[in-house]
Formats: sequence, structure tokens, C-alpha cells
Amino acid sequence: MADYELDHIVPLALGGHPRKLSNLQLQPWHGADSATDKDGLERRLQRMVCDRQIALADAQYCIADDWQACATRIAAGHLRNGTAVVASGPSPGSARPAPGVAAASPPAACRIKGNISSSGRIYHVPASRSYESTVIDESRGERWFCTEDEARAAGWRAPK
Repeated sequence: MADYELDHIVPLALGGHPRKLSNLQLQPWHGADSATDKDGLERRLQRMVCDRQIALADAQYCIADDWQACATRIAAGHLRNGTAVVASGPSPGSARPAPGVAAASPPAACRIKGNISSSGRIYHVPASRSYESTVIDESRGERWFCTEDEARAAGWRAPK
């Protein structure tokens, strides 16, 4: 156990859930992509959020989706308000939380539900037959979208 850290996928400083199992993982202290490397990224993202260089939801999604790619984008200067976080991530300024972040309701204008089921990643608009019965569990990677185009661009499809 001394070789690993129990890591919060979305760090507490960025609003990650402190006890949710889906927000915890073992991460090696040494080697490529070590806990020390990710800890540095966490501090950098926290500073960027506090300095209003990036929206909190974008920082959360960036680190949860692929923290190594997130670190690369920051190092290259490609991660700040006005740029895409990751190809499938939310747009800057969005209020969408990342997996592992506790959130009870959707952002005000973002009413499209991104649901993960045995049929794949499916989005439901308010007029969809299954909309009311669909419950979004953000800890499983489900999410809210503001437009159908945004959902499709992120790799989700409409129900059949």
C-alpha cells in the first residue's frame, strides 16, 4: 500500500465528492503518470479556477475525463476560458459537473439528459417518451446537455 495513494478522481478542492466510491481510485506514487504528477495538476487547476481562467465545471470534467491529456493541454496553453476542454467535454462556462461531483439538478438552460444504458449513450430531450423516467447519475458519467448538437458532438445518440 505504501506505493499507492487513495486518490479523488475529482479533487476535493474542485468540488469532488469526498466519500463517493466512484470518485476514488488507487494511483501509484512512482513512475509515469504518478500521483505526484496529478497532485500538481490539481493545484494548477484550482489556481486557474480561482483566477477565473477556466470554469469550475470544465476543470472538473478535464481532470475526471483524462487527467494526462488535461495536463498536456494546460502545458500547451490550450486550456482556458474560450477553448474546448477535451473533444467530448463541456464547453467553457458551462455548469455541468464531472463524474464524481455531487449535483442534484441540471444547469438552468441545459435540460437534455445524457443517459448511459445497456443500449449505449443516449440523450433524451424533454419531449422524449422516456424523459420523465430517466434519472441522471453523474457519478456514472451521465450528464446534462444544453443542445442536441452538443450531445451528438460528445458521442451520444437520440433514442430509437
